[in-house]
Amino acid sequence: MGLTQADCAKVCDVVLRTYHTYETGAATPNAESLSHLYESGFDVLYAVTGARNAGQLSDEQQVLLAQWCKLDERGRALVMAVMQTYNEPAGSGNR
Repeated sequence: MGLTQADCAKVCDVVLRTYHTYETGAATPNAESLSHLYESGFDVLYAVTGARNAGQLSDEQQVLLAQWCKLDERGRALVMAVMQTYNEPAGSGNR
């Protein structure tokens, strides 16, 4: 999603230190924080259980997500650049 821990803390409406405890497992986010995360596009089921909410994804989307998760930061940036270029409206000069 491209968010920093500080960004995620703001989404949860908590201080950075509290958000860090969520990521390390030292604390569990409350329902309000989980709701904020969900509204921001997070897969809350994954955050809580470690299982992807695959019921909402097609087989192709599940494969794409699995491959995405294997990429490092540089690989993700490259894939994003390709998709953004490809998806630009026709006549914009880049395709």
